[in-house]
Amino acid sequence: MHSSTLTSKLRRQMGWVAGLSLVTLGIAAWFSICVEPGTVEWRSIMNHKRACAERISRESTNKVVFVGGSSTSFGVMPSVLKERYGIHAVNAGLHAGCGSGFLVLWACTLLNPGDTLVILIEPGLFRDPLKQPQSQTLMEIGMPPTYWDLKKDLFNDHPLAVTPKLQSLRPGGVRLTKLIAAMLRGFVLTGYRTENVDAYGTLTAVQLPPDQLKPNDVTHLNSNLDPALTSDGAYLLHWIREFCARKKVKVCYIYPRIWVTPESLEAYSERTGLLSAEISRYIPVVGNNDFAITQGDLFLDSVLHLNPAGAAWFSEKIGEALIAEELATGTLNNR
Repeated sequence: MHSSTLTSKLRRQMGWVAGLSLVTLGIAAWFSICVEPGTVEWRSIMNHKRACAERISRESTNKVVFVGGSSTSFGVMPSVLKERYGIHAVNAGLHAGCGSGFLVLWACTLLNPGDTLVILIEPGLFRDPLKQPQSQTLMEIGMPPTYWDLKKDLFNDHPLAVTPKLQSLRPGGVRLTKLIAAMLRGFVLTGYRTENVDAYGTLTAVQLPPDQLKPNDVTHLNSNLDPALTSDGAYLLHWIREFCARKKVKVCYIYPRIWVTPESLEAYSERTGLLSAEISRYIPVVGNNDFAITQGDLFLDSVLHLNPAGAAWFSEKIGEALIAEELATGTLNNR
């Protein structure tokens, strides 16, 4: 009898612990999904960019979709492409923390037959593991059924575990403490705002004050650029090529721009050439491959974020390259 009473009491205690754990996870998930400013704002930005893509699809049957990290969000101006070359395009860039797999899948949900997909993913992301569920879970909320079909296809040989996805819903003690402290002190909670995204998806400003910007030198080379693709990077590019062929979508890769010292320019250029040879085994690399440039006055708050003047300059180069390679419908006479 005594043993039976202890067992019953233990079961009740375990039930309370399990219930408390579920409630705690629920609160954490609610905080991460509905309160955490970065997540909430980026999902709002994604909704805005999707609406832009849908509008442009109604205007043209062969739009161009640009995708990459924040270097793309700031660095490509479809408004310039439309005004100067008659190219209809949308900037679907997000941020590098999403991971290369999510960025590609997100962009693919915006494509229609006859479109062109231009990938400007930061080269360093091709070294990262293809599956990054902890950084993707919160961004995936509200994605359309098409996304999940594509994800199942992409990750056919890369099964995703449930446990890491649940863990990603936890805000974490450090993250939570910093957020509460920032809220109490009135700090800007996220530098990226939907209000700073134009009608074509380009981020035109950042709310956070810039640090003292300095160009990258050769010590940053390994973190920015690796001349060899990982197996995951190669697999992703192969999947992109096959998907675009089935979808009847044109595809290419263009390097974003990064600010470096003049002394390190040659080393960056050499690495870029080697990586271009790897990427072009799967999809075309267009443009002049100048990943690294030395014009610091073209950048905003980061060595990868072009300011509006820099983005307009870069977009002109992109437009010329796309028309020359017959990857976009436009004319060079619109300038």
